[in-house]
Amino acid sequence: MPGMKRLVLPCLLAWVSVLGGCGESPIIDEEPDCVEGRIFARPAGGGSCQRYNWTCDVPEDFVVCCGGLAFGGCPVAKSCVDDPLDACESGQTSDCPGICQ
Repeated sequence: MPGMKRLVLPCLLAWVSVLGGCGESPIIDEEPDCVEGRIFARPAGGGSCQRYNWTCDVPEDFVVCCGGLAFGGCPVAKSCVDDPLDACESGQTSDCPGICQ
């Protein structure tokens, strides 16, 4: 069994170093990077709202669409406002999308 000690001790030390020792656990970000759901977004410069199945699929230069019959609400801490780049006037029709700001 002397060979076993030579194998186990380095493995144990490697395992402890990966976990950060025996002290406090590292802080884990509980906010997921991607959330599955029906997300609609359009290019920031205007255009049609497109459907995405994951939040991380929405390109960074896009704005989230909201309101109307199909688009739903905004993420937390954002409000649905009239989209200044579309021809639709808020309140004129029930299918007038807005954007989240």
